[in-house]
Amino acid sequence: MNALVEMFNEGRYLEAGMLAHKMTVLFPFHALGWKVLGRVFGQMGRTSEALTSMKRAVELSPRDASAHSYLGNIFRDLGKLHEAEISFRNALRIKPNMALAHYNLGNTLKDCGKLDDAEACYRRAVEIKPDYADAHNNLGSILNTLGRPDEAEASLRRALEINPDSVNAHNNLGNTLKELGRLDEAEACFRRALIINPHDPNIHFSLGGLFGVMGKLDAAAAHFNICLESNQEDPLGVRLLLARLGLEPIPVRASEALLNRLYIKRSKSWEHASGYRGHELVAHALRKLSHRSNLDILDAGCGTGLVGGLVRELANRLDGIDMSSAMLEKAKEKGIYDQLHQGDLVAFMVNNPGSYDAITCAATLIHFGDLMPVFDAAAASLRDEGLFIFTLFPNDSEGNSPEVVAAQDTELANGGCYAHSPAYVRRLAEATGFVVEALDSEIHEYNRKGIAVMALAVALRRQIRLAPLTAFSEEG
Repeated sequence: MNALVEMFNEGRYLEAGMLAHKMTVLFPFHALGWKVLGRVFGQMGRTSEALTSMKRAVELSPRDASAHSYLGNIFRDLGKLHEAEISFRNALRIKPNMALAHYNLGNTLKDCGKLDDAEACYRRAVEIKPDYADAHNNLGSILNTLGRPDEAEASLRRALEINPDSVNAHNNLGNTLKELGRLDEAEACFRRALIINPHDPNIHFSLGGLFGVMGKLDAAAAHFNICLESNQEDPLGVRLLLARLGLEPIPVRASEALLNRLYIKRSKSWEHASGYRGHELVAHALRKLSHRSNLDILDAGCGTGLVGGLVRELANRLDGIDMSSAMLEKAKEKGIYDQLHQGDLVAFMVNNPGSYDAITCAATLIHFGDLMPVFDAAAASLRDEGLFIFTLFPNDSEGNSPEVVAAQDTELANGGCYAHSPAYVRRLAEATGFVVEALDSEIHEYNRKGIAVMALAVALRRQIRLAPLTAFSEEG
C-alpha cells in the first residue's frame, strides 16, 4: 500500500492506476485502492470514472476527510458545485483544521459567486497554514474583485514572499496595482512574471491591457499581437480589444475560441450567478407581449436553460440552440426543452423558416457586433406577428460616434461584449420587417463589486408579410 501511494506521489500515474485497479479486484472492500484509482482517473481527465471510484472510496471509508475533499474536487471539475460544497463541508466536519479543504471550499464558493464566504474560507486556510501561498494568492485575487485592493496587495505580497516564482501571484498583484492606479509598479510585476515565463499569453494580455490604459498604444498592440501569435483562434479575445483601442476594425462577432473558453467556465457557475437578471427581463417581456400561450419558442443562445425554465409554461414546443456543449449539457439535465441543438444560431434560424412564434435571446447578442444577419435570420424564422426578444449592452455615445462599439467597461470587453445604440436597433428593425414593441433601459446584472450593469431590453414583433402580387388581365 505504501508503494501505491509512493507511485502516485511521484507522478507514476499509469503504474499507480494499474496497481490500484488490481487492489480493487483483490480487495474490493478496501478504500485505498478506490481512492488512488479515483485520483489517477482524475489526473487522466477521466472524470466520470474518477467520480465512480471516489464515491466508492467514501462509501467504504466515510471518516476519511481527504477522500471527501478529493470527491469535492471531482464534483467541481464536473460543474456540480452544490455537490462539491457538500463534500468539502463533509471533509471539514471530520477534520476542521484541514487547510486544503477550506481552500477548495473557497474555490467552490467563488465559482458560485459567494465571494464573502469564499474570502472567509481562504482566511481560515491561511490561519491554519500561514505559508499556504496559493490560499494567500486566491485571497488577494478575491479581495481585489471585492473592491478592496489595499488588502489584496498585502495578501498577494505575502503569497510572493512564500513563493517568489508564482507567475499567477505576480499577475494578480500587477492587476491589483493597476486598480490602485500605480501603473509603473503594475508593469514591473507583469515584467517579473514574464522573466519567469516569457511565453505566457496571459501575462502579455495583462501588459496589453495596462499599456492601453497608459495610452501606449504601440506597446499594447505588440503584446496583444503576441497573444494572437500564440493562438490565431484568439481565445483571449484580443482582436476586440485592439478594436476598442482603435487599432483594428471591429470584428463581426467575438471569437468562437473566446466564447468557448468563457462558457466552459461559466457553465459551472451560471446557475449560481445571483446578480444576473437578463433571463428575467426576456421572460417578463414574452409574458407581457404574447397574446396567448401554446407558443412554439426558440431559445437562441439558451445556455444552461435559465430563460427556458421561465417560459416553459408558455410553450407548446420549446427548442434551444447554443454553441457551447458545456452549457447545453446543463440545459439537458433540466429536461425542459423538447429539442436542444449545438451550433450557430444564425444558421439554425435560416434553416428553420417560419417555424416559431417567439425567439428569446438573453445575454447572447451582446457577443455580436453586426446584428443585421441575426435580425434577417430571426425575421425568416418567425411566423407573422412573432416576437423577437433579447438584451444588449447600450452604446450611449452621441454625435458622430459609431453605432456599434466594443463595450467600454473593461470587464465586459474582456468578456467579448459589444455595445449597440438604440438608433441602430431601430434602424435594423425597420429594415428587416420588425416593429419595435419595447426598447427599455433595465438593470441586466450586478457585477462582482455590486455595481448595476445596464442593458437594452428589446422586444420586436414580426410584421405581417404581404401576399405576393399575382398578374391578372382585364377584359375590355
